[in-house]
Amino acid sequence: MIGYIGVSLFMYNATGLALSIITTCSQSCVLSSCKCCLPEDLEVQLPARITDVGLINEGPPLQNPVFVVTDIESSSDLWAIDGGRTMQLATEIHDDILRAQLVKYRGYEITTCGDSFQLAFHTIREAVEYCLDVQLELLVANWPKQLHNLVPGTRKKRAGTRLIFSGLRVRMGIHDACPSDGDLVCAPHTITGKMTYTGASHIIATEVGDIGNGGQILATQRIVDWLLLHEDLIAIRFAVEHVKKFKISHVNTHLELFQVFPLLLKARLRHFQPPRIHQSSTMSASSTLVVGRGTNADEASSAIACLLQWRLESGLVRRESGRVVDADDEQERLPGGQMSPEDDNVCELYLGAEIDYELYLSAETPREQACL
Repeated sequence: MIGYIGVSLFMYNATGLALSIITTCSQSCVLSSCKCCLPEDLEVQLPARITDVGLINEGPPLQNPVFVVTDIESSSDLWAIDGGRTMQLATEIHDDILRAQLVKYRGYEITTCGDSFQLAFHTIREAVEYCLDVQLELLVANWPKQLHNLVPGTRKKRAGTRLIFSGLRVRMGIHDACPSDGDLVCAPHTITGKMTYTGASHIIATEVGDIGNGGQILATQRIVDWLLLHEDLIAIRFAVEHVKKFKISHVNTHLELFQVFPLLLKARLRHFQPPRIHQSSTMSASSTLVVGRGTNADEASSAIACLLQWRLESGLVRRESGRVVDADDEQERLPGGQMSPEDDNVCELYLGAEIDYELYLSAETPREQACL
């Protein structure tokens, strides 16, 4: 009897020891077997937390969070093709990339709405670096072959030998919470327990994230002001360009919008259309490059060309007999419907302007070389 009890105790302790060894030494296997029990965001982030012990989960930001809102260009069209099977595969890759990078930059996933991610960060630096990093990761992702050229928004594009578009194109908007925007209420959701944010700052971030082009990062004035002062703190080489003035009707305010882009992807700029005008007030008459290591300011004629292009596309003006005239003839004109000398100058600049987007040719890191 005593011998039987001894064997039973030995087996009991040995089983616990074996279980602890397996759990400690083969965590990847344990995680793989438990995938069905883990939330999607935690499933993607756990491997990164295990391999990098320096990463600390500080929870959702509560003091002046920096919001990032993302969305996929042409997602509705993509879901309507081949029963959505290709888009399903592509969306899984997209979600994994966005969630995996959150750990690195202490980001917090507030919620997802369709293909849109609503995120919060502790600092402007982490939010901007996250957006720049994600754009580069999306570019080199292993997308399904059938996704390419499925719609114009998934067409591969190169500038010379450099790949500048591949796979899904994701637009991003960045805006930080500030007392000047009004109160921001932070409270956990009663069912999910996830932190929710209610206030003008979050509304502005959502609006900014909704109007850009796929592959474009839009940011508001305070974000850019910080970047101007702390450019050297950003690990990824970047530049900032003024885009337009934007009206947020929900909170009755106007904001200056800028686009932030990795210098490696500067050639994307020529493919971006003006932000969707149905939510905007007036286009800015300037699109001057205001900051960026190794970059130069655009010529004034390019800014005027962009302005006139926007007016043509929005129907404010039209071409007539080789001239540009007002669409509804309600704006001030010279007698006989002739354009003013100022408008003639704008037309001449538009017709002759050529926007120069030279590729960034400086030394490249190994990941940058992967974009070639």
